[in-house]
Amino acid sequence: MECAIKININQIVVIVLLVAIVGWLGSGSISTQPTNKPDLKPASTSLDLARIQVKQQTAITVHQQIYIHGRTFPSQQTQLRAEFASKIINIAKDKGTEVKKGELLMQLDPQDLPSLLRHGKALVNQRTLEYEAANRLKGQKLMAKSKLAEAKAQLEAAKANVDGLTQRLNNTSIRAPFDGIFSDRFVDIGHLVKFGDQLGTFVNFMPMLIRGLVPEKNRHKIKLGQAAEIYLLNGQRLNGEVHYIASTGNDKTHTFVVEINVPMNSQNDGAAGITARVAISGEDIVAHLISPALFELNAKGHLGVKVVDKTDHIIFVPIEIVKADETGTWVTGLDPTIDLVVVGQGYVKVGQQVEKVYIDDQIDSPESPIEVTKNTIRSNTHKTN
Repeated sequence: MECAIKININQIVVIVLLVAIVGWLGSGSISTQPTNKPDLKPASTSLDLARIQVKQQTAITVHQQIYIHGRTFPSQQTQLRAEFASKIINIAKDKGTEVKKGELLMQLDPQDLPSLLRHGKALVNQRTLEYEAANRLKGQKLMAKSKLAEAKAQLEAAKANVDGLTQRLNNTSIRAPFDGIFSDRFVDIGHLVKFGDQLGTFVNFMPMLIRGLVPEKNRHKIKLGQAAEIYLLNGQRLNGEVHYIASTGNDKTHTFVVEINVPMNSQNDGAAGITARVAISGEDIVAHLISPALFELNAKGHLGVKVVDKTDHIIFVPIEIVKADETGTWVTGLDPTIDLVVVGQGYVKVGQQVEKVYIDDQIDSPESPIEVTKNTIRSNTHKTN
């Protein structure tokens, strides 16, 4: 009995509440007029897009440069060798000395060559008199032609002997083969040398030579006589021109040898073995000036930059560096006018739609004080897809 009473009471309470709610709704107490409260629903989908700072820039015409790396060499170099077995009796020039062609560098002992040469010259005089006498007798028909020919042969043999002795005597004097520097000396006074022994090295640095390798894709861009700027590792900056381009390349490296002549003020200004970076002037091209800090590598290892296309999507464009100087790095491969991503490129993926924010032309690298709005970047990846 008590349970039945509780059920009836609950039902009565529910009925009363329903009647009260219906009456309130029917009274029109709920206002249909708009309120001043903000609408929390986004007005557009732009709030979901990453706001990326871009710089609009246009390509300009620049003078292309082809870069190669190489080392310095003398334009002439020869090994001084003994052409006569003897002993060193005199050192006329110290190594490192600048000398002129024909100057004495060192002297070998001539031994008995001077006396042999004097005897040889005396024999030439004798053979000359004999030949002249035979020639007169032949004119008087008192000597056969064979005897005259024999006298002629003996005279020529005597002359040849003198020539040979003279050459051997000259070979005892080691002289500069051309203007240059007595670079190295491997013997000293008293040393015994054999025929063919190396005595020293002689070089010429006027002009100096830069020898480097150019990739096969750039060989056709280089011509004989093209101007070149050379930057040496020791800080020197020089000017030269292309004087040799190899016709055959290396099968393994697919490169070609290129040589640059560099005029020098003196022999002592040159040095061999210094690392050099060479910029060879090419033709005019249309290129963009971009900070290297904006360069990226995609998954295929291609160098490029991120730009925003006409539909406001991120795209990766491969580039080729054609020139680098104090103003920056010049690249090709881009459209004439681009919207270059300069801040936040590491936080967006290729294909992602973004909201562009144009910045001042002075902002051209990720080190800019302007930062990407944190609550608009959805991706934290730094890899270009």
